[in-house]
Amino acid sequence: GSRPQRVEFGALGLGDERTLQAIGRSISNLRDPALLPAMAALFDRAQDHLRSHGLSDIAGAWDIDYFQSRVKIALGRHAEAHDLLRHALAVSRRWHGPDNIHEMTTHIDIGIVYWLQKDTTAALRHHRRALEIGAKFPVSLINDPNISRNYLATAYAAGRRLAEAREEYRAQWEGYRDRYGE
Repeated sequence: GSRPQRVEFGALGLGDERTLQAIGRSISNLRDPALLPAMAALFDRAQDHLRSHGLSDIAGAWDIDYFQSRVKIALGRHAEAHDLLRHALAVSRRWHGPDNIHEMTTHIDIGIVYWLQKDTTAALRHHRRALEIGAKFPVSLINDPNISRNYLATAYAAGRRLAEAREEYRAQWEGYRDRYGE
């Protein structure tokens, strides 16, 4: 039989939203940390292409900003990740209005960046915002309130607010129990 042809990301063009989503989603399957710099370079190329063609604010730019921020977080480049997430937040609001699922996901990761920078106050603010937005949508694999609750509890614990951390962990456990049983 014939072998499937390999399709390069550039085959559709770096400005094509399907290409941007494919590049973004590819990071979720990345298991080898040695490949992170190569992924960062690919994302940089995609962003340069979008900027040079006046496309840095298209809806698909959220995928590039968001997933590139994940690479930057893994590489310890928190300031760059924060800048990317701020832009992703603006793009999500532009295309999907306020309080959308992309915004919720972005707030979770902004909270993670602040937590990694040991700013638990800012981390808590973003994790609470993610939980608030998520409450407006049905619970799903993407919108699981226990993800935000786990990060809230972790940030509370890091800030030595142990009673609040316990309450978030308890709420998380109760959420799982209510959804899946004992």
